[in-house]
Amino acid sequence: MRRLLVVACFLAACSSVAPRERFVPVADGTKLHVLEWGTGGDAVVLLAGLSNTAYIYSDFAPRLSGHHHVIAITRRGHGRSGDAKELTPEASARDIHDVMDALHSDRAHLAGHSIAGVELTAFGTLYPERTRSLIYLDAAYDRKAQAVWDESGEDPVAWNPPSKKDLASVDAYLAKRHNEEAQL
Repeated sequence: MRRLLVVACFLAACSSVAPRERFVPVADGTKLHVLEWGTGGDAVVLLAGLSNTAYIYSDFAPRLSGHHHVIAITRRGHGRSGDAKELTPEASARDIHDVMDALHSDRAHLAGHSIAGVELTAFGTLYPERTRSLIYLDAAYDRKAQAVWDESGEDPVAWNPPSKKDLASVDAYLAKRHNEEAQL
């Protein structure tokens, strides 16, 4: 009987953190897949990295839902969201703005992983009055610098494959990497 009670409590706890799922139309009629947790407090908008969806936050978002309205957005062309007619940081920022409008969120904390960092920056630039804070989760990479290197055709850090000696142990490989970094 005790095991049954524990299982019932576990299932009840899990079901209480399931997200509300919806499709939110944005300016051009495209529908974005959105997950929501909680209802009170400041809004927290979560943006996934490239090739990920709002579901990437399924374990993390419920932890914030006791004090926040958590909104996870799947960007255009990903997951269950509509096709990407325009996939630029500014277009993504407009989509975030439209989702916030549809969900009656005037201002939000925005957190993004990986490439979503570029979208965070675009949103904060275009809509500072709607931004409480920007939280970069492994997302501070400057993709504009990468574009310059890509156009030049040069690799700023040339790949020097490891030798058998370099791969003999973790210490040998780390020594190789340390020597390469010291030369930069």
